[in-house]
Amino acid sequence: MTKYQMYVICFLSAIFIQSGCTVRYTPGDFQIKSGEIPSFSVSEPIRIVNAQTSSSDVILPVPPHKLKLIINYKQYTDTAIKLLTGEIEKRGGKISEYASKVIKVSIIDLKIATTVKYRCIIHFTVGTGDAYFKGFEAAGVSWDHEKAIDLAMANVVVEILNNDRILRYLKK
Repeated sequence: MTKYQMYVICFLSAIFIQSGCTVRYTPGDFQIKSGEIPSFSVSEPIRIVNAQTSSSDVILPVPPHKLKLIINYKQYTDTAIKLLTGEIEKRGGKISEYASKVIKVSIIDLKIATTVKYRCIIHFTVGTGDAYFKGFEAAGVSWDHEKAIDLAMANVVVEILNNDRILRYLKK
């Protein structure tokens, strides 16, 4: 290989590295640790609704790298609902698409910050059928940006099921 060819390869590699890459990330399988959610009861079936109206993809920069993740708030809300459904069913609650008791969930923003570790911050809203509506924040911290997202997603459900007003609604 000539010296010129080496320079060309180095130059093209530098451009490729600087341009970064964009990948789609869907949260993985994760478990909520026992003890993070208090015991609660559910008096009647619940309908859990994805209240996120946008189905557009969003580009999420991952600092300090040039990596960008393609995420979709509606799909992420579906993931949170799936996990919330599992936690309610574990405690004997019933989920029904025809139930009159409703919980509406919407992930509205997700950011990743970094210092030593990655910190994923998710802003989301929850509304109940008795006109309660509140914005929340959940976070996850890890050495890996994907694990930070997974932990934050699990903490969305932890935040919902640690809210006294929502737990009272489920019980009444």
